[in-house]
Amino acid sequence: MKDQLKTLYIDKELSLEKVGKLLGVSPTTIYRRLKKHNIKIRNSGELNKGKPSGASGKTWKLSEKARNNHRLSLIGKKQSLRHRINQGLARRGLLAKEKNPNWRGGITKQNDIVRKSFDYRMWRNLVFERDNYTCQICGKKGGILHAHHIKPFAYYPELRFLVDNGETLCVDCHKKTNTYAGRGKIYGILT
Repeated sequence: MKDQLKTLYIDKELSLEKVGKLLGVSPTTIYRRLKKHNIKIRNSGELNKGKPSGASGKTWKLSEKARNNHRLSLIGKKQSLRHRINQGLARRGLLAKEKNPNWRGGITKQNDIVRKSFDYRMWRNLVFERDNYTCQICGKKGGILHAHHIKPFAYYPELRFLVDNGETLCVDCHKKTNTYAGRGKIYGILT
């Protein structure tokens, strides 16, 4: 049994669920047997280190409602001592980069780094203020607004933070633009 578990779980890198199905037992039973035979149990990130998440390589986000439900479900529940210690270390920057168990060698895309920067947030706010928080196509004021780059962000890095290269659009109008989500390349607008 030990050799079979080792072959399936370690060598073939199958999940607890898949090993359980092959052996006709539950994943919990497989987990217990791995512990019993002192076979190291992988953490969730070891197998996928350096690989994109999901079958399509895209990440997914919870809806606002799901996030809120999750937050409410945690109210009144005490976190483990280890979890609280790790949160404290993270807040103080002691789990930064290589020291963090989830660190994957600095694979954050340059695009993400720029879009989360202070300069980008300032540009976005200046565009919204200049346009008085009003969609420049349909005239809708407030709601969920996007700061749209007239000359695309990806192809004109020198224009990324120029307020003149931005306009405020509501979500629906932004989705209708020719360059939304890289469409410009598809339609041949950008060369």
